[in-house]
Amino acid sequence: MSEDENVRGLAGLKSFWGLVGHIPSRGVFLAQFFGTSTLNSFLFGSIGGLLGQTVLGTGPTLPFLAGSWVGFSVSCVYVWKRDTDNAVVLCRRYPRLVRHYLASEFPLEFDDDSAVPTKEALLASLRLRSRVISATYALQPLTAEITQKRMESIKDQYASEE
Repeated sequence: MSEDENVRGLAGLKSFWGLVGHIPSRGVFLAQFFGTSTLNSFLFGSIGGLLGQTVLGTGPTLPFLAGSWVGFSVSCVYVWKRDTDNAVVLCRRYPRLVRHYLASEFPLEFDDDSAVPTKEALLASLRLRSRVISATYALQPLTAEITQKRMESIKDQYASEE
């Protein structure tokens, strides 16, 4: 294989990752949800099947189904609670980003003058909560960049003190 073929292969791989690297926020949510629920369903189902076969002396099928149902239910509650907590933190830390995202993505419901949702408002309204959870996933790259810049600033302050 020549060097030109290697370069073309790397460029193709880079362009592929460029396409894959931009996954919509709803896609990230779905991937995380399906990954968590599938893993927990399988784990709880396997444990249930093993316990059903060894302890109860039954076949593993029904205990596996019951365990996987419990695992899926636990996953749903866990993901909902985790995302709600992240939405509350996002509203508290980055209120202007949340307000701008809501106004740009849902212009009929919000404008730039809308108040930033409070924890109480998020917990009271299912619609508002789901909108801010969507904002949490969409704004993750921006908030990560802001956090990284803050950490570099703190690091620079420590370096200048020494």
